[in-house]
Amino acid sequence: MSKKLFLLPVLMLVLAAGALTTSCNKDCETKQSNYTGTYLASESCSISGTGSYSVQVSEGAADNEILFTNFNDFYSNTVKATIDCDNITISSQDPDSDNYIVEGSGTRTKDGDRVTLSINFSITGENNQGQVVTNTCDVTLTK
Repeated sequence: MSKKLFLLPVLMLVLAAGALTTSCNKDCETKQSNYTGTYLASESCSISGTGSYSVQVSEGAADNEILFTNFNDFYSNTVKATIDCDNITISSQDPDSDNYIVEGSGTRTKDGDRVTLSINFSITGENNQGQVVTNTCDVTLTK
């Protein structure tokens, strides 16, 4: 078989696969109201251990932004996150301007009236001895 005859089916297959992946529709809506409310947090962290606390989630300035108040029961200022369907992204930020950087990602699930946000995140900063440490956490927020 000639190279041209072999490359033609391969090229057709690649083009067909590309058309299928770019033509997918989103079957979801990104709505801030799907996230807002008061949640009970249950958290487990590598350095700070376990804990429970209350978190308030409110709408941010952009249509795809939400704000966490009392995030990790550590930050005084709000932690910003972006949402896309049921995905949550906490981009690297220093909410309190104290050199403790938070970043992470997670998902939203809904079962009847119960909404759960599951987030994996890390907080990186200097400890009292001047060493840079990272506290990795898993938190489940339930409304």
